[in-house]
Amino acid sequence: MDPWTILGIAASILQFVDVGCQIVSAAKEVYESADGAKKETAELKLLVEDIQRQNAQVLSSQSLSKDETALKALVQDCVELSKKLEKILAKLTVRKNAQFRILDSTRVSIEAMRKSKSIAETKQRLLELQSHVQQRLANTLQSKQNSELSSTLRELKGANNERFNQVLKDLNSMAQSHQDHLLERQFLSDMSSRIFTAIEEGNRASRNKQIIASLWFKVLKDREDKVENAYEKTISWLFDPTITTFCNWLEYDNGIYWINGLAGSGKSTLMKFAARQGKTMELLAKWANGRQLHFATFFFWNSGFEMQKSQRGLLQSLLCQICRIDPDLVTSICPDHQQNEPWSIDELKGAFEKLIDKAPSRSALCFFIDGLDEFGGEENDIIDFLRSLSRVQNVKICASSRPWNAFERAFNNPQRTLIVQKHTIEDMKVYVHGILEEHVDFKRLLAEDPRCSLLIPEIASRAQGVWLWVFLVVKDLIHDIEGKEDYDLLKQRLDVVPGKLEEYFERIMDRIDNIHKGEAAQIFLITIEAIDPPPLYGFTLLDAERQNPKFALASDLRRPSTAEVKNICDKWTIKLKSRCRDLLKVQSSYSYGSFDLDDRQVEYLHRTVRDWLRDNHLGTLKRQAPEDFDPAISLCRITFALLRYCTDWSLASERTWDHFDTSQGIYVVGLVFKFAYYARVVDGLGKAETMFIHIEALSGILTRLIKSEKSRWGSFVVSPQDPNPNFLAMTIGLGLTQYTQYTLTKNPKNLKKPGRPLLNYALVPSISLGSAQYFVEVPNYRQIDLDQVKYLLSQGAGPNQNVPGGGTVMSQCVREWHEKRDMLLEADRETIFKAAKLLIEHGGQMKLEDLNLLGMDLRPEQMEELKIIAANHPVSKHWARWFLRFWQP
Repeated sequence: MDPWTILGIAASILQFVDVGCQIVSAAKEVYESADGAKKETAELKLLVEDIQRQNAQVLSSQSLSKDETALKALVQDCVELSKKLEKILAKLTVRKNAQFRILDSTRVSIEAMRKSKSIAETKQRLLELQSHVQQRLANTLQSKQNSELSSTLRELKGANNERFNQVLKDLNSMAQSHQDHLLERQFLSDMSSRIFTAIEEGNRASRNKQIIASLWFKVLKDREDKVENAYEKTISWLFDPTITTFCNWLEYDNGIYWINGLAGSGKSTLMKFAARQGKTMELLAKWANGRQLHFATFFFWNSGFEMQKSQRGLLQSLLCQICRIDPDLVTSICPDHQQNEPWSIDELKGAFEKLIDKAPSRSALCFFIDGLDEFGGEENDIIDFLRSLSRVQNVKICASSRPWNAFERAFNNPQRTLIVQKHTIEDMKVYVHGILEEHVDFKRLLAEDPRCSLLIPEIASRAQGVWLWVFLVVKDLIHDIEGKEDYDLLKQRLDVVPGKLEEYFERIMDRIDNIHKGEAAQIFLITIEAIDPPPLYGFTLLDAERQNPKFALASDLRRPSTAEVKNICDKWTIKLKSRCRDLLKVQSSYSYGSFDLDDRQVEYLHRTVRDWLRDNHLGTLKRQAPEDFDPAISLCRITFALLRYCTDWSLASERTWDHFDTSQGIYVVGLVFKFAYYARVVDGLGKAETMFIHIEALSGILTRLIKSEKSRWGSFVVSPQDPNPNFLAMTIGLGLTQYTQYTLTKNPKNLKKPGRPLLNYALVPSISLGSAQYFVEVPNYRQIDLDQVKYLLSQGAGPNQNVPGGGTVMSQCVREWHEKRDMLLEADRETIFKAAKLLIEHGGQMKLEDLNLLGMDLRPEQMEELKIIAANHPVSKHWARWFLRFWQP
């Protein structure tokens, strides 16, 4: 039930009082006309019916406060008063068919005198009714009560809804004057109108709140929160105008301020520090010069989830943060978005453009964007986006990255550039001194041998601005200090420490115990292969896989209890340190659905570790791992086991797919995608058959989890135009090519299905996955598999087959390719060209509007080649002549 209904009842009762007041205040004068009496009677009846209808909408199960319950009770008073007023009207109305109207008017006057007491009593009851409504309304608007309406009011009041708050403030002021303005018709009209305005604004604010909630995602601030905080008394130099130009840029300048530094130099920590300092906001407020300041941050993370490294994640995060500050913006920048629908990239871009368009006139926008080098797309894409933003008046950006050539060319400006490693040597001394001074054994050693103090400046000097190196060295020294070593050994240790991070990583790997190297190699390889940080609990399943490669399919696979999961993950946290030393770390995450599984995940110590392992150490890891080990196969099995656990949880808790919360639905959809992604990797290795049994078992898992067949398969491939999705269509949509061929070879009749043809699934790249309810942006999205297309065509799939929603397979694919053009890479366009060639070679035809769309997406020379192919194909010759005649690039 709409919580605003209670306010609607109050407004309608006040309207009722207004009409009643009109009747009793001027009875004879108003009702000399029978038509006037009928009009007032009809209005009363309509008002009472409206009040009763609204009252019926308030469910008995709904949480109501004492005052809201009292407002409901006043409805009966209206019903009784309405009956009394109708009787008064009947007695005080000149009859239309009266033979002697003057005599009848005299009768009405005498009746009015006789009814004067009754009229006075009715007026008193109307007065009391108004007073009670206003008093109860005033109490309700305080929003300190335990009810759905009060809860809604509290949420909206605390969400920066300025328009709504002002309307509510004015209404509250009127309601509190419940002893004044009694039975004043203008006041009654104004107040009921003000209530309806509050309801309208409340509905608008509630919608805005839902839209903002749809922009939010679980890892929105995850990376920023996990970045190490600046050590005490460091980075203060950032705000010193004699050292940097940062303060001047914040207060006076525009454009892009570029913070760059070496890998591990502390860029992210500096960005987090700067973004959260009061001084930053103080200077930006001066720059805004009275305009409303909107400030938002985004920290790219290439090792994280897709939303942490994509343009979609960037736009959605910035919009969410800004709309939280100013919810009234929602109405103007995304008026048409449906609350429960996922955000398309085009919608996000459109909303962001509208936001930027408003900047010159009413606001000032400042964005802090960290880690441009961790963006998952092309460097030039993020560069062009930021430069286009920075050209808008009243928009400025502070961005950080490694000093790559592309960023150097785009952003280098002496007045708006800061090189981190040039300023951190003194901070490093502060950090090393602080960490060592806290250690009791170092204090003892320093008292015995003052030379130990010389270690501090030497560490800072040798670091060359790389904080990660300092962290690793200090950790090594503390290990020696705890071993009661003396200054000479500590100095020796420092002298032999490699100066470069890559060499340091190599040294750490050499220190892993030989007996653990095989298992460590498996852990590292899985972390490298994983498309996002793998769950810690997944690694615990490696033991089960070693004992039985088909463990995830075993009928006796038992979902462990919550306590068992925690216990084994605690053990593996310690185990990970002994196997992988300091190169990996365990972090809590907000990215998993609440299936009572542990929320910890495994991450790299730093991105440089991932880069080094992947680019310099992969061969060594593969040699050290067991001969039959393949990380993609292991990830397939682990992901499959996690899916089974989710299903077991669902059945045990009697919570079906339709009753999952959003995080649970997204988690399951994500698991299905990851399983398919890793299966495609295995496919590419020529080992696809090892996964066929797991893929077939996936059908059984989803059947147990989701009772509705349409929801079951439609939830995992975005295909709103297919009324009859099935498992084979889903596997084609997920790019499981070898499994498709294996299945159709066994049963060729499966090629034909009602609804959307299988060929159509193969021809559309999976940019997104899931349903409107549980939507997942696809990382490393599946491109069109030309081998899949060729196979389906060879089996008799037709490009001119009709599809639901109108058109043919080919025409619909051309339209879908065009819709996704902004998300496709140049390689994808080449693939689309080759797919179009295949379709035309098999007789595919299009309408003129589809040809025009294809011409917009392909190069002119590619379109010319398609013409030639069509002209030389016997099935397409007639269409080809039309093609040649009517279409021009």
